[in-house]
Amino acid sequence: MTTNDQIKALMATANDLLARAKDDPTLAEAMMADPAAEISRAAGQPIPAGVTMSATRNETGVIELSADASADFEGELDDALLSQVAGGTTVASSKLDS
Repeated sequence: MTTNDQIKALMATANDLLARAKDDPTLAEAMMADPAAEISRAAGQPIPAGVTMSATRNETGVIELSADASADFEGELDDALLSQVAGGTTVASSKLDS
């Protein structure tokens, strides 16, 4: 699996988890606490080295996941994916009913 394919699969998993977290407060809290671990576990693959993930909940209850590729990231990404993981871009978000 190429790095592009791996990142795309991880992003799809993140979106799925956020959709499920709308109805699962336990999952929502797990995503807030350690999104990388939850996404990695659900996808069955590790987050690539050098990619960090964070989750925030804004004032309207939307959980936003951000990914940042550091200088330690080893891999090739196409321009579209690179723009999504460079600089802490929001890669997924979901409004939770809480």
